[in-house]
Amino acid sequence: MKGLQGWMRLLDKSEAAVLSTLLDELDRVTASDDSSGEQLATIILKDANLTANVIRVANSVIFNPIGTPVTTVSRAIINLGFKQIRSLCLSIKLL
Repeated sequence: MKGLQGWMRLLDKSEAAVLSTLLDELDRVTASDDSSGEQLATIILKDANLTANVIRVANSVIFNPIGTPVTTVSRAIINLGFKQIRSLCLSIKLL
């Protein structure tokens, strides 16, 4: 089992169908060059825990050295970028 596809197969076999669907949507949107931040935000906002964690990471010293509070998912996406959001969301949901 390697990479995202391996995890997706494992999750499809388990009782985590909702998680699998969310990760599939996340992967599709972040992989496409035509996707918008609004599409990504809509997916993240489907899960309250994921939303809170994305905003928390966006407010961390690493991604927000100036310390201006990030209070929305759309601002977090701008600060972090699509690739970082993808990695972060996959890590949060799988752990």
